[in-house]
Amino acid sequence: MINAVKAEFRKLLTIRSTYYISGGALLLVSAIAFYLQGYRNASTYGGGVNLQSSVLNLVPVTAIIVGIAAILLICHEYRYNTIAYTLMATNSRLKVIIAKLIVAAMYGVTIAVVTVVLVALLLPLGVSAGGGIASWQGFPVWPVLVQAIGYTVAGVWMGLLFGILFRSLVFSIVFYFILPTTIEPLLQNVVKINANYLPSTAQNQILAMQHEPGVYSPLASAGVVALYLLVGWIVASVLFVKRDAN
Repeated sequence: MINAVKAEFRKLLTIRSTYYISGGALLLVSAIAFYLQGYRNASTYGGGVNLQSSVLNLVPVTAIIVGIAAILLICHEYRYNTIAYTLMATNSRLKVIIAKLIVAAMYGVTIAVVTVVLVALLLPLGVSAGGGIASWQGFPVWPVLVQAIGYTVAGVWMGLLFGILFRSLVFSIVFYFILPTTIEPLLQNVVKINANYLPSTAQNQILAMQHEPGVYSPLASAGVVALYLLVGWIVASVLFVKRDAN
């Protein structure tokens, strides 16, 4: 199992796309935090910076982008026909699934922590550079980190799930983006499904700062997302074990 995890880490860390995607996402969120939200709007922070709100609002920026790296972690194997070598290198296909889940989760945790740190540092610096009032007081570090990690790991696991299910790089990425923007709104408006029970909506509610009437709490929303992921990964695991390698 350890060898399988090491192999997946090697696949993730030895391709340029991982660094392009991760670096691009972190650079984008840094620019937004420092310049757009901080420096340009410094005059609006007369009473100080609400870091919690700002950090949680920017977590999805990196989380959504790095979900693509999770899709590439499996779809590149089918695209370049290295999946056969992966399966021959282990005595169980389930070990491959578990190894990819572990690596994707650790990647998601790393990106989430770096995002929180960058925004928490750069936003007040941008406000201060623009002549506003910057302060880190009252920032609940651990709750924000837990929410950011939960949101990001759910996103990368969802992307990896689509890659396992569909095997097609293009289709997996397209479905990854149209699920929250097209499919879920249709289900909510046409079929009248409660938004609390939709996966992407529930994932967004993980980042909520306060409980609102009629909306699930962050913990309950995390439970909804976890249930979707559990069912999805059971199906994906069965298909991965039973289907032909190609």
